[in-house]
Amino acid sequence: MITTSNLVRIDWERNLQGIWVQDFPKRDHDSLQSQFFLCMIDFLQALGYDHATSKLSCFDFSEARGTLVASVPGIYTE
Repeated sequence: MITTSNLVRIDWERNLQGIWVQDFPKRDHDSLQSQFFLCMIDFLQALGYDHATSKLSCFDFSEARGTLVASVPGIYTE
């Protein structure tokens, strides 16, 4: 499940939000990971969720019907 909001109560109560859901099968561990997976892992690691990599790596995201455009919060000089 991927949402368009922050996971805070006020966002869900006062703002219009969207949710995208797709089931993914278990992955054959000999197969390469998809661009969708790599983008998702980069994003989660930037947010400090390094532990998610091992849990998500057992799924095959090659048939993802969406593209992630991640936005990491922060202040950047470049």
